[in-house]
Amino acid sequence: MLKLIFAYARLLKNDQRGQGMTEYALVIAFVAIAVLGAVTLFGDQLGTLFTNITNGIS
Repeated sequence: MLKLIFAYARLLKNDQRGQGMTEYALVIAFVAIAVLGAVTLFGDQLGTLFTNITNGIS
């Protein structure tokens, strides 16, 4: 019985696959929120900038 308990504890301790995926998902979510906020905040200025670049290339 004690052997089974130790095996179960080792299984729980070493299962970190989901942890890495969760961390990557949180980082991606925070970056997406930051980009969305920046585009919302500077949207008009970015539109003007891209228009000026397009006119300069033409």
